[in-house]
Amino acid sequence: MARYCSYCGKRGHNRRTCPHRSEEQKQVDKTWHSKPGPKRGVKSQCSYCGLCGHNRRTCWHLKHRISQAEGFIEGAVAFAIQQYKAYGLGSGSLYEREDSWTNRKSTYLITDGLSVAYHEQVVRNGDGSWQEGLEVVPAFTFNIMGKKVFGDRPVERDVGPKVIIYNDLKNNQTVSQTRYLQQFALEKESNKMVGKTDHPYPEKMVQRLREWAHREVKEFFQNKEARHPQFANETELWAIRAEAEAQEKMKG
Repeated sequence: MARYCSYCGKRGHNRRTCPHRSEEQKQVDKTWHSKPGPKRGVKSQCSYCGLCGHNRRTCWHLKHRISQAEGFIEGAVAFAIQQYKAYGLGSGSLYEREDSWTNRKSTYLITDGLSVAYHEQVVRNGDGSWQEGLEVVPAFTFNIMGKKVFGDRPVERDVGPKVIIYNDLKNNQTVSQTRYLQQFALEKESNKMVGKTDHPYPEKMVQRLREWAHREVKEFFQNKEARHPQFANETELWAIRAEAEAQEKMKG
């Protein structure tokens, strides 16, 4: 079959070897017909940390961030359960919910334990001086899951007060935010504790919560839009890695 040039229309050659194509046209073709992907001699930029020379799959900072989040799960779960039990919201406790706009209310029994979601939270670190700054830290939000036992409120499964547990990386400590739990415990009309208990949550339920937390962390960092809080900040990222590696040497 005869070969025809897509540029001049004559037979015997193709567009690439066409003698009628000017240098200017060759440059235009290179621009418009170049293949996608990284070009030769150009360093790749990581979509997670923003540094060049590696990709997301091999990113040290991504692996380090995941390690921080997963290493925090055990403490976060234990701390959240402790906070709920301190207010009498143990396994088997009862609480009442009322809708202020309809006056419908129902009583809920804590049978399904807690739910958990992973996120990253902005917190303020420092001693209150002008030098203190903001930091983005790993955090988990826990919620009570109650099942309706009686009442006319049309909500069969209620999501109770939340507790936020975050990891203060700078001071290496676990911190809880319980203002939603405090408000719930103090409110007398729309929310009311009916039957408090200090019964522990069954170990099977706690283990399920830990596994749930691990899945949440995995799904969060699998999202291609998730970025390091210090994205493309080479100085800060270098300092984070240097500090982590120094700590590893001390442990070794």
